Amino acid sequence: MEGRLRFPVKPSEQEESCLRYYSLLDEAIAELAAKLPAYQLVVKSKLYALFTLLSRTFMEQQATCKPAEPYFVNRDRFKTLIQRVESNFCDKITVEQAAKQVSLNPFHFCKLFKKLTGRTFVEYVNVCRMNEAERLLRESNDTVTEIAALVGCDNPNYFTRLYKQYKGMTPSQARK
Repeated sequence: MEGRLRFPVKPSEQEESCLRYYSLLDEAIAELAAKLPAYQLVVKSKLYALFTLLSRTFMEQQATCKPAEPYFVNRDRFKTLIQRVESNFCDKITVEQAAKQVSLNPFHFCKLFKKLTGRTFVEYVNVCRMNEAERLLRESNDTVTEIAALVGCDNPNYFTRLYKQYKGMTPSQARK
């Protein structure tokens, strides 16, 4: 349910039919206590059944109250970082620094960032830089080397390769 559904703390107080779901919890607890072979699978299946039944019971009520916007629990965590990337093109920022800014380890950061934006962090930074470079090529008389430096690429040859990769043409071709 990707965090879109909230269950009441005491479901049976809101919906009496939930009382019969509690037996699933009792069975899961008994499995945990007995620890018979493969007990983890039984516990997991009981919890899946419980959450499925709770979802069926409470989903309809909540679906009418909430907007259809996809839920992403860490979206706010990334807002400041994304604003920083989009406004400070020439700043060098590593994945490790970005992960630290949102208090995550680099692996988890990369996974969540891609889920949120649809791109890896490096791709996102490069797209922002190439979009700004495209604007500068159209609106300024700066040289390609100067524009490369303005968007955070120290090496003009690397900048040209990146620009071609993301925009399908070289910076010189774009300027024409």
